[in-house]
Amino acid sequence: MYWLLAIAALLCLLMVALAVIFGIYRLLKGNKALALKTFASGLVFLLSFYFFRYESNKMVAEENKTAVEEDNDYDYGSYDNDSVVDSEDEDEPDVELTDAEIEEMEREELVYEFENEVQQLIDDNKMHGVEIVRVEYNDHMGTDKDGDFIGLAYLKYNDGQSAKTTKKLIDLYTEEIAANLAESDEDLSELVVFWETPFLLEGTNTAKIQFTRQNDKFVFGDKNYNSSIFN
Repeated sequence: MYWLLAIAALLCLLMVALAVIFGIYRLLKGNKALALKTFASGLVFLLSFYFFRYESNKMVAEENKTAVEEDNDYDYGSYDNDSVVDSEDEDEPDVELTDAEIEEMEREELVYEFENEVQQLIDDNKMHGVEIVRVEYNDHMGTDKDGDFIGLAYLKYNDGQSAKTTKKLIDLYTEEIAANLAESDEDLSELVVFWETPFLLEGTNTAKIQFTRQNDKFVFGDKNYNSSIFN
């Protein structure tokens, strides 16, 4: 019922405003006695406004108090944080990875690191027009040493140079990459770099340069160029 009291309070406030307006009007007309009566009625309505507002707020406060008491009396049952945690642990059993899955994760990490190494070399040496297509990092089955790998770097050179200039730059960039990888990656026993040159021939590798490790450096192995482009 508090909303009825709120409406009554608003009506009283409206009557106060009207009493003030009419009181001022009658005062300006020179009818002081009637103006005073009007102001007095406005005062009565103002007191009524405060009364209704007080009663409305009081009723709202009592309803809120009752709601809180009822909520406090409600039995939510026992709540044990430890039991909740234990239940969650039971619902989510530990997942054990297989040896194959662990090996695959380790290989992906090696590929990620190898790609970052190659990209860093491209950036640091300002190899304009060079981008990585993909990389592979595979076990080297031809050596007795555990942990030896073959790195395969598939690169693209797309700077629009002549075939002669492109070949020189491919050789230069490949040697730079190989020399740095020989120092930074001791487990890399062999490196093969494939090159695409789309502006000369689209959709295929046009050069393949292979390196093998000798002690702490790489030396050239096979070098193959597309003879229809590079004479």
